[in-house]
Amino acid sequence: MPSSAVCVGLNYLDTDMAISGSDRDAYNMTQVATAMGVDPEHVTPLTDAYGGDVTKEDVLGALREMVANAQPGDNLMFTFSGTAGKMASEEAGEADGQDEFLQLSNGETISDNELYDILREIPSDVNMTMVFDTPTASAGTITDLDFTGCPGNVLAIAGSLDGQDATFSENGGTFTTTLMEVLQANPGITLGDALNQVNAVTGDTQIANAVCNGDINDFLSQPAFGLKDGIELSTDQSEFEAWQDQIVAASEAREADAGLNALSLEPVVDGQDDCAQDCQDVGHVC
Repeated sequence: MPSSAVCVGLNYLDTDMAISGSDRDAYNMTQVATAMGVDPEHVTPLTDAYGGDVTKEDVLGALREMVANAQPGDNLMFTFSGTAGKMASEEAGEADGQDEFLQLSNGETISDNELYDILREIPSDVNMTMVFDTPTASAGTITDLDFTGCPGNVLAIAGSLDGQDATFSENGGTFTTTLMEVLQANPGITLGDALNQVNAVTGDTQIANAVCNGDINDFLSQPAFGLKDGIELSTDQSEFEAWQDQIVAASEAREADAGLNALSLEPVVDGQDDCAQDCQDVGHVC
């Protein structure tokens, strides 16, 4: 599998965690991925905005597949726009003694430790860029585990520092929206300059930052997301609606697959032996 991306945007409809615009963030980040050279067929968008939950297995399964098929020279991307949180940690390796987690729309969570388990499987000479934009005060530490031992090149960008709440609107998270504006207005801008321009807009209440498992200055001095020629995001509503239709179709396909898997695990029920005998009578096996 060539370069790939998984872009998640969760709105948590009809819950007390409901936010708006995360699906737009996911849409915009899929456009960044394709501008990076990722084939649209290898971009996996996941959102709950149009019906159907995004589950832990949806996200981790997509990440595992992406990493398992990565080859030297590939560029991988994982973006998450949605709610994050913290809980007390009993494991070593947490700088703040807490587990950070990503909140999924069905009530499940993904801990930073679970993300780390996937990150350390990234092959050497493979680049992984992660972007977190969450309205809760945990984006800044969602990757605070020491991942310097990961063979691949890992860069994590957060839309705010630990303890800061990011803001959202129907157009998306303030960080992601502002970052898109900066990238479009400044073709070839370095990541460091892009984050500085974002922070000049958002102010001290929401400070974007980046960490990596290499020389951070090297990452910051390179064109943001490798976009040497810049990017032009589509504002065509019909294209956004077509993307929404694709999301719905993919969600329905996942639910259908889950239903088939559940049926295959059902126990033997009364009458099945009779069914088996009937099938044998006509030369078939139930």
